[in-house]
Amino acid sequence: MIQLKFIVEKCPDGKFRASAIGQDIHVEVDSPDQLRDAIAEAVKEHFEDQHSNMEFIIDLVIKVPKNFFQYTPSLN
Repeated sequence: MIQLKFIVEKCPDGKFRASAIGQDIHVEVDSPDQLRDAIAEAVKEHFEDQHSNMEFIIDLVIKVPKNFFQYTPSLN
């Protein structure tokens, strides 16, 4: 079993980029909904010459701007 961790970030052009830590696997998609399928396909292609019955655990680390969790007071 192989565990892969991907860093996911939103690009300035609005697309989403995911890059595997420690592997040369990268994808870029238009929406977060496309990430799962794009990552699965990229992982399959990257390891196609190796064992065909390999199992993968894929973790996503979402990179957010510093102010993402900033407190916003209520206007009530």
